[in-house]
Amino acid sequence: MDVLKIIRDSCKDFQPYTAGKPIETVKRELGLKRIIKMASNENPLGPSKLSTDAVRKILKDVFYYPDSNSYLLKEALSRKYNLPSENIFVGSGGDELIEIIAKLFFNPEDEIVMSKHTFVRYDMAVKLMGAHSIAAPMKDGFKHDLNGMLKICSRNTKAIVIVNPNNPTGTYITKDEFSEFLQNVPPNMRGVKPLIIADEAYFEYAAINEDYPNALDFLKDNDNLIIIRTFSKAYGLAGLRVGYGFADKNIVDFIERIRPPFNVNILAQSAAVAALKDKSQISKS
Repeated sequence: MDVLKIIRDSCKDFQPYTAGKPIETVKRELGLKRIIKMASNENPLGPSKLSTDAVRKILKDVFYYPDSNSYLLKEALSRKYNLPSENIFVGSGGDELIEIIAKLFFNPEDEIVMSKHTFVRYDMAVKLMGAHSIAAPMKDGFKHDLNGMLKICSRNTKAIVIVNPNNPTGTYITKDEFSEFLQNVPPNMRGVKPLIIADEAYFEYAAINEDYPNALDFLKDNDNLIIIRTFSKAYGLAGLRVGYGFADKNIVDFIERIRPPFNVNILAQSAAVAALKDKSQISKS
């Protein structure tokens, strides 16, 4: 059978995401004994002891399916961020959340605006759905050009992606820049403002800067805002894959309708809940 005759057109030239090599593979290939891995931005300090203890405790229950609603995790996030659970969604890492959002919103005729040098998984998700990525050049210093992104918005713009701090360039936009940007986003052909996807995977690291914006502060007045965060970086849980996000309750409702059941496994839920209890793990967030 010629598989190309039945594969969706948008997938025919699709290239897989190239993940960083595991430490053991690098040791074996290069004959090294000690490796400090930096390529994937994992937390070299590891997770909280509360998280590892929680995983050990829950191991005896791995024959059960996890809570498909991730109730305890959503409640823990609700308490931490003083936000109703109806505004919170979770997934198997930020990567799954990106794809869920793409599946929920992106049509072949849609245009999604992003910076030229930003997290490649957004471009991949757009292409997976047969939509169009519109890339704006970055400013000097590899920083998002928010005005440039607004200028290339069109009637077909469905979403604008802001990775802040940006991956892989490490730069960030300020509170004032983000606030002005949100006010100036033009409506599209549907008469509504495009979605603003604010990826804050490195939020906890950037929050030490006084001028760094917490996108959650803008959620109440911007019902088109979707915020994505993760336990993979600052919390040191990359291997368990736990992502989470905030959005208007109507958006979260539809995310809940299409996400896979049991998408955050039982070990991951327990470790993430425990991580939120460890005040020493994240000093400012």
